[in-house]
Amino acid sequence: MSVIQNSTITVRNTLKDKILTRKISIIALGIIIGLLSCEQKQTHDPTIIGYIQDSLFHPFVQLQNNEYVKYDYTQSIAGKTLNPTFGTYSRTINILSDFEYEDLYSDDTARVGYIDTLINNRSAYYMLSNKGTSLQMGYDIEIIHDFYRFFSTDKWGKHFIDAEWIDQPIDSIEFKSDLRIAGVTDIDEDGSHEIWLSYLLMWGEIGHAVYEETEQPGTWKSVANHCMNCD
Repeated sequence: MSVIQNSTITVRNTLKDKILTRKISIIALGIIIGLLSCEQKQTHDPTIIGYIQDSLFHPFVQLQNNEYVKYDYTQSIAGKTLNPTFGTYSRTINILSDFEYEDLYSDDTARVGYIDTLINNRSAYYMLSNKGTSLQMGYDIEIIHDFYRFFSTDKWGKHFIDAEWIDQPIDSIEFKSDLRIAGVTDIDEDGSHEIWLSYLLMWGEIGHAVYEETEQPGTWKSVANHCMNCD
Protein backbone atom coordinates (compact mmCIF):
# COMPACT_ATOMS: atom_id res chain seq x y z
CA MET A 1 0.00 0.00 0.00
CA SER A 2 1.35 3.39 -0.99
CA VAL A 3 1.94 6.35 1.29
CA ILE A 4 -0.86 8.26 -0.45
CA GLN A 5 -3.35 5.43 0.21
CA ASN A 6 -2.32 5.28 3.88
CA SER A 7 -2.80 9.03 4.19
CA THR A 8 -6.23 8.81 2.55
CA ILE A 9 -7.37 6.08 4.94
CA THR A 10 -6.04 8.06 7.92
CA VAL A 11 -7.96 11.17 6.82
CA ARG A 12 -11.16 9.15 6.33
CA ASN A 13 -10.84 7.57 9.80
CA THR A 14 -10.20 10.98 11.36
CA LEU A 15 -13.32 12.38 9.67
CA LYS A 16 -15.38 9.40 10.85
CA ASP A 17 -14.13 9.94 14.42
CA LYS A 18 -15.02 13.63 14.27
CA ILE A 19 -18.52 12.89 12.91
CA LEU A 20 -19.07 10.23 15.60
CA THR A 21 -17.86 12.59 18.32
CA ARG A 22 -20.20 15.33 17.03
CA LYS A 23 -23.17 12.94 17.01
CA ILE A 24 -22.42 11.88 20.59
CA SER A 25 -22.18 15.53 21.63
CA ILE A 26 -25.53 16.34 20.00
CA ILE A 27 -27.20 13.38 21.72
CA ALA A 28 -25.71 14.35 25.08
CA LEU A 29 -26.88 17.94 24.59
CA GLY A 30 -30.38 16.72 23.80
CA ILE A 31 -30.44 14.65 26.99
CA ILE A 32 -29.30 17.63 29.09
CA ILE A 33 -31.95 19.90 27.53
CA GLY A 34 -34.58 17.24 28.19
CA LEU A 35 -33.60 16.97 31.84
CA LEU A 36 -33.66 20.75 32.26
CA SER A 37 -37.11 20.88 30.65
CA CYS A 38 -38.37 18.27 33.12
CA GLU A 39 -37.03 20.29 36.02
CA GLN A 40 -38.74 23.42 34.71
CA LYS A 41 -42.04 21.58 34.36
CA GLN A 42 -41.78 20.46 37.99
CA THR A 43 -41.43 24.10 39.14
CA HIS A 44 -44.92 25.18 40.14
CA ASP A 45 -46.36 28.66 39.95
CA PRO A 46 -46.24 30.42 43.32
CA THR A 47 -49.25 30.18 45.62
CA ILE A 48 -50.20 33.65 46.84
CA ILE A 49 -52.44 33.88 49.92
CA GLY A 50 -54.03 36.89 51.56
CA TYR A 51 -57.06 38.22 53.38
CA ILE A 52 -59.96 40.51 52.48
CA GLN A 53 -60.85 43.61 54.46
CA ASP A 54 -63.28 46.32 53.34
CA SER A 55 -63.39 45.05 49.75
CA LEU A 56 -59.60 45.03 49.51
CA PHE A 57 -57.56 41.87 49.01
CA HIS A 58 -54.23 42.00 50.87
CA PRO A 59 -51.76 39.34 49.62
CA PHE A 60 -49.06 38.68 52.23
CA VAL A 61 -47.96 35.04 52.01
CA GLN A 62 -46.24 33.41 49.05
CA LEU A 63 -45.23 29.77 48.63
CA GLN A 64 -42.84 28.67 45.90
CA ASN A 65 -42.28 24.92 45.48
CA ASN A 66 -43.73 24.32 48.98
CA GLU A 67 -41.42 26.87 50.62
CA TYR A 68 -42.39 30.18 52.19
CA VAL A 69 -40.74 33.07 50.36
CA LYS A 70 -41.08 36.84 50.58
CA TYR A 71 -44.19 38.02 48.76
CA ASP A 72 -43.34 39.69 45.43
CA TYR A 73 -45.49 42.84 45.45
CA THR A 74 -44.20 43.94 42.02
CA GLN A 75 -46.47 41.46 40.20
CA SER A 76 -49.89 42.83 39.27
CA ILE A 77 -52.90 40.85 40.46
CA ALA A 78 -55.54 42.84 38.56
CA GLY A 79 -57.95 40.70 36.56
CA LYS A 80 -57.18 37.55 38.52
CA THR A 81 -59.56 35.47 40.61
CA LEU A 82 -59.62 34.38 44.24
CA ASN A 83 -60.69 31.12 45.82
CA PRO A 84 -60.86 30.21 49.53
CA THR A 85 -57.54 28.94 50.83
CA PHE A 86 -59.29 26.75 53.40
CA GLY A 87 -62.83 25.45 52.98
CA THR A 88 -65.34 26.40 50.32
CA TYR A 89 -67.14 29.48 49.06
CA SER A 90 -70.15 29.66 46.76
CA ARG A 91 -68.60 31.98 44.16
CA THR A 92 -65.34 33.06 42.59
CA ILE A 93 -64.12 36.49 43.64
CA ASN A 94 -62.74 38.77 40.95
CA ILE A 95 -59.98 41.32 41.44
CA LEU A 96 -61.06 44.38 39.46
CA SER A 97 -57.87 46.45 39.84
CA ASP A 98 -54.85 46.80 42.09
CA PHE A 99 -52.24 49.29 43.23
CA GLU A 100 -48.98 49.52 45.15
CA TYR A 101 -48.67 51.59 48.29
CA GLU A 102 -45.99 52.43 50.82
CA ASP A 103 -46.96 51.66 54.39
CA LEU A 104 -47.12 54.83 56.47
CA TYR A 105 -45.37 53.33 59.49
CA SER A 106 -43.08 50.57 58.25
CA ASP A 107 -42.01 52.12 54.91
CA ASP A 108 -42.61 48.71 53.33
CA THR A 109 -44.14 48.59 49.86
CA ALA A 110 -47.17 46.36 49.42
CA ARG A 111 -50.01 45.72 47.00
CA VAL A 112 -53.78 45.49 47.38
CA GLY A 113 -56.54 44.53 44.99
CA TYR A 114 -60.10 45.84 44.71
CA ILE A 115 -62.63 43.01 44.63
CA ASP A 116 -66.19 42.83 43.35
CA THR A 117 -67.89 42.01 46.66
CA LEU A 118 -67.93 43.13 50.30
CA ILE A 119 -66.32 40.63 52.69
CA ASN A 120 -65.12 41.16 56.25
CA ASN A 121 -64.13 37.92 57.95
CA ARG A 122 -61.03 37.93 60.14
CA SER A 123 -60.63 34.17 59.93
CA ALA A 124 -60.99 33.78 56.16
CA TYR A 125 -58.04 33.57 53.76
CA TYR A 126 -58.05 33.54 49.98
CA MET A 127 -55.53 32.58 47.33
CA LEU A 128 -54.87 33.44 43.72
CA SER A 129 -55.73 30.22 41.95
CA ASN A 130 -57.38 28.97 38.79
CA LYS A 131 -57.78 25.45 40.13
CA GLY A 132 -60.54 26.11 42.65
CA THR A 133 -58.97 23.63 45.09
CA SER A 134 -58.50 24.49 48.76
CA LEU A 135 -55.73 23.56 51.19
CA GLN A 136 -56.13 21.57 54.39
CA MET A 137 -56.51 23.29 57.76
CA GLY A 138 -57.19 21.75 61.18
CA TYR A 139 -57.83 23.05 64.68
CA ASP A 140 -55.59 21.23 67.15
CA ILE A 141 -56.17 22.56 70.68
CA GLU A 142 -52.82 21.27 72.02
CA ILE A 143 -50.86 22.96 69.24
CA ILE A 144 -52.80 26.21 69.71
CA HIS A 145 -52.14 26.14 73.46
CA ASP A 146 -48.46 25.56 72.76
CA PHE A 147 -48.45 28.64 70.53
CA TYR A 148 -50.26 30.73 73.16
CA ARG A 149 -47.69 29.67 75.75
CA PHE A 150 -44.87 30.79 73.45
CA PHE A 151 -46.65 34.01 72.47
CA SER A 152 -47.14 35.02 76.11
CA THR A 153 -43.34 35.19 76.50
CA ASP A 154 -42.57 36.65 73.07
CA LYS A 155 -41.39 40.27 73.01
CA TRP A 156 -44.31 41.29 70.78
CA GLY A 157 -46.80 38.58 71.66
CA LYS A 158 -46.85 39.31 75.39
CA HIS A 159 -48.65 42.58 74.60
CA PHE A 160 -51.61 40.44 73.59
CA ILE A 161 -51.48 37.46 75.98
CA ASP A 162 -50.87 37.48 79.71
CA ALA A 163 -48.93 34.45 80.94
CA GLU A 164 -51.54 33.99 83.69
CA TRP A 165 -54.17 33.15 81.06
CA ILE A 166 -52.35 30.15 79.59
CA ASP A 167 -54.20 27.45 81.53
CA GLN A 168 -57.59 28.92 80.65
CA PRO A 169 -59.78 27.58 77.79
CA ILE A 170 -58.91 28.75 74.29
CA ASP A 171 -62.18 30.67 73.94
CA SER A 172 -61.35 32.66 77.06
CA ILE A 173 -57.81 33.47 75.88
CA GLU A 174 -59.13 34.47 72.47
CA PHE A 175 -61.71 36.81 74.00
CA LYS A 176 -59.23 38.51 76.33
CA SER A 177 -56.41 38.83 73.80
CA ASP A 178 -58.42 39.73 70.68
CA LEU A 179 -56.42 37.11 68.81
CA ARG A 180 -58.38 34.98 66.34
CA ILE A 181 -56.70 31.75 65.32
CA ALA A 182 -58.16 30.49 62.07
CA GLY A 183 -56.48 27.11 62.34
CA VAL A 184 -53.38 24.94 62.07
CA THR A 185 -51.72 23.84 58.83
CA ASP A 186 -48.57 22.30 57.38
CA ILE A 187 -48.78 23.80 53.91
CA ASP A 188 -45.09 23.49 53.09
CA GLU A 189 -45.19 19.82 54.21
CA ASP A 190 -42.02 20.03 56.29
CA GLY A 191 -43.54 18.48 59.42
CA SER A 192 -43.72 21.81 61.27
CA HIS A 193 -47.15 23.30 61.93
CA GLU A 194 -48.23 26.82 61.03
CA ILE A 195 -50.67 28.98 62.96
CA TRP A 196 -52.85 31.44 61.01
CA LEU A 197 -54.11 34.31 63.15
CA SER A 198 -55.50 37.83 63.13
CA TYR A 199 -55.01 40.43 65.84
CA LEU A 200 -56.72 43.65 66.90
CA LEU A 201 -54.66 46.72 67.79
CA MET A 202 -55.64 49.47 70.22
CA TRP A 203 -56.95 51.87 67.55
CA GLY A 204 -59.04 49.18 65.86
CA GLU A 205 -56.58 48.16 63.17
CA ILE A 206 -56.68 44.48 62.22
CA GLY A 207 -53.53 42.63 61.21
CA HIS A 208 -52.79 39.08 60.10
CA ALA A 209 -49.82 36.83 60.78
CA VAL A 210 -48.54 33.31 60.16
CA TYR A 211 -46.21 31.58 62.62
CA GLU A 212 -44.40 28.27 62.13
CA GLU A 213 -42.90 25.83 64.64
CA THR A 214 -39.12 25.74 64.83
CA GLU A 215 -36.92 22.72 65.50
CA GLN A 216 -36.68 23.79 69.13
CA PRO A 217 -39.80 22.51 70.98
CA GLY A 218 -42.14 25.21 72.22
CA THR A 219 -40.76 27.98 70.00
CA TRP A 220 -42.27 29.54 66.88
CA LYS A 221 -41.02 31.91 64.19
CA SER A 222 -42.87 34.56 62.21
CA VAL A 223 -43.42 33.60 58.57
CA ALA A 224 -45.49 36.64 57.59
CA ASN A 225 -47.11 39.59 59.33
CA HIS A 226 -49.21 42.27 57.68
CA CYS A 227 -51.32 45.18 58.89
CA MET A 228 -52.07 48.03 56.49
CA ASN A 229 -50.92 51.40 57.84
CA CYS A 230 -50.84 50.22 61.45
CA ASP A 231 -48.93 52.15 64.08
